[in-house]
Amino acid sequence: MEVQIISKECIKPCSSTPSHLKTFNISLLDQFLSPIFYCIALFYPNSISQSSLLLKHSLSKTLTQFYPLAGKIKDHLSIDCNDEGALYIEAKSNIPLSSYLTQPDLTLLPKLVPDLSPFLENPTGAFLLRIQQTTFTCGALALGLSVSHMALDGTAFASFIKAWALTASSSAKQLTNPNLDAPITFPQRDSFPKEAVFSALWSPYLKKGKVIATRLMFVASALDKLKADAASSTVEKPSRVEVVSAVICKSVMAAFNAPISIIHLVNVRGKATPPFPDCSLGNFVWLAPVTFREKDGEVSNFVGKIRNAVRKIDSDFVKKIGCLKVFEEVKVIESEVSEGKEVMLFTSWLNFGVYKNSDFGWGNPIWIAPCNRIDSEEIEFNNVCILNDTKIGNGVEAWVYLPQDVAVVVEKDAQLLQYASINPTPL
Repeated sequence: MEVQIISKECIKPCSSTPSHLKTFNISLLDQFLSPIFYCIALFYPNSISQSSLLLKHSLSKTLTQFYPLAGKIKDHLSIDCNDEGALYIEAKSNIPLSSYLTQPDLTLLPKLVPDLSPFLENPTGAFLLRIQQTTFTCGALALGLSVSHMALDGTAFASFIKAWALTASSSAKQLTNPNLDAPITFPQRDSFPKEAVFSALWSPYLKKGKVIATRLMFVASALDKLKADAASSTVEKPSRVEVVSAVICKSVMAAFNAPISIIHLVNVRGKATPPFPDCSLGNFVWLAPVTFREKDGEVSNFVGKIRNAVRKIDSDFVKKIGCLKVFEEVKVIESEVSEGKEVMLFTSWLNFGVYKNSDFGWGNPIWIAPCNRIDSEEIEFNNVCILNDTKIGNGVEAWVYLPQDVAVVVEKDAQLLQYASINPTPL
């Protein structure tokens, strides 16, 4: 698949940002996570002749409400809400969408999103939001979006996509305006130690080498079996996140033949009392670390340890980080992570609702794919797993990024393959 860039422009908000909102100071949790960019691609088998104009016009309207996304990075603590807009790229592919989706080559996904820089420090003057619309020869299209964690976590990003789609489909009356109170809830700290931000915590474990993306599909019936097999007196009804994370952790640990520490990103919106709204912009996530060893044995034991780690992040914990005790908790994470020989990051996009809330006027996407650059052995990476919903049913797609030699072992794990299939067609 070849992709040719046709045009680039900045889409500005249709209304100017008021002068008193021109500088947006990020929250403490944004400050902790901000250096990371992340990208997804949404695939639509149908579109309309004026799709580009509709997408741009509705984006302009949406950016008025999500005004920090129309600005530029000012420094490591603030966004210059200057209304310069989001970068919008139009491109075309030389094949029909069905040719790609019949047997998707995951290494080609980065062609469908703007330039990928997942572990860069946020450079001054950089766009917060970058979008690429790629049209296939059949008229289908892919929307590739790249956003900085400085502005949005996954839940907030899903809220933005929903708002954009509702605006495009003339359903703006259903819109919920974004909540921008994160800097008040979690006020930033000028003196926050640089060694305590996520990139500093993560960087000692980064390495160069050949990375393989393995897409594991757990259909609903297989998940039911996995949940039954992983249930125990400790966790009688494990969740999708718990069982999929557990069986993957067990497989990866065996492939490394060493203890493994994992970090689960946890959405704290529902943990707070009262809960923070889903439409809250910024980052409302924290890290739940846990270490596994060979003695942990069965998948059920992995499930129990994951649940215990995540449950520590409760309403009292949210109050604690709201009282600026983040640095103390970073030390706890560092201590736990140091117990493993390898470290792996898990992040869940489950229940974001993007499959149901991304209809711009020609139907919801047929497939949603995370896009990470894996085309060079010079890229620094670490072991990562992204959990996403399936288009149909209550299944899970797990995107696992591992060193080539480890990925080869994981892809042959008989226990894992009882429940998952590798890279089936999204069609």
